[in-house]
Amino acid sequence: LLKGSSILNIVYKDSNKDIILPVLKKISSKYQSYSKRDRQKEISRILEYLNIQRDLINKQYQQSSENFNKFSIENSLGNNYSLSNLKSYESLGNYNSTDAGLNKIDIDSGQRFQKQFALLEQLESEYIDLSSRFKPNSRTLKELKNKIDNLRLALKRPNEIIIKYKELGQTAMRDELTLIEINNKYQKTKLEQLQSPEPWELISTPNLNPNHISPNKSTISLIFLIIGFLSSYVYVYFKDIERGVIYNKEIIKSIPNIPILN
Repeated sequence: LLKGSSILNIVYKDSNKDIILPVLKKISSKYQSYSKRDRQKEISRILEYLNIQRDLINKQYQQSSENFNKFSIENSLGNNYSLSNLKSYESLGNYNSTDAGLNKIDIDSGQRFQKQFALLEQLESEYIDLSSRFKPNSRTLKELKNKIDNLRLALKRPNEIIIKYKELGQTAMRDELTLIEINNKYQKTKLEQLQSPEPWELISTPNLNPNHISPNKSTISLIFLIIGFLSSYVYVYFKDIERGVIYNKEIIKSIPNIPILN
């Protein structure tokens, strides 16, 4: 790998010059195939993961949607309180940034129980008016007080219902949005799998070095020259010893009973 780049430099050496270029071309081809195969494996892993997540989120969405619809039916919220009606107040993919649909439910619930609130107000006014004319323990005031308490209790429950309804609606819409996003990613990745990934680009064609890398003729010649010189020196040295030829004056001096002329 060339330093500071993403370029892979491939070098091949061989004693047979004829196979170097074919081998380099084959290596290049295999590297390009490997780059495509590696990407295909990655895409397959992503698809497998998205497929598992899609099944899990789909089950989760089915459950949250069922809980939402069941709660709506049990509390007689009707068509105005369906999940599809909630989504009609919001644009797709914008569930997390606005509560327009759920806020609309607050308005609808206020209109739905408007008569009950008006009746409560009427009963409370009547109770205040009668309190000035009847004793606190009178039957009329007691009955009126019971009606007021029962109506207040009845109007308290719808608020709890709407809060629970909004929670279930938010959960169902969030699960649906997640499922839509996963499906979109799955389809996009599936399309990428059908397309052939781009292999690594070959930026230069394989070429053959015209000069011999090995053997180096100059080095070999020098080595043989040194070996030949040393061999000749050793041969001559031992040959002179065999013939009795002495070239060193010190050796002559060390031999006893030999008169030295000069």
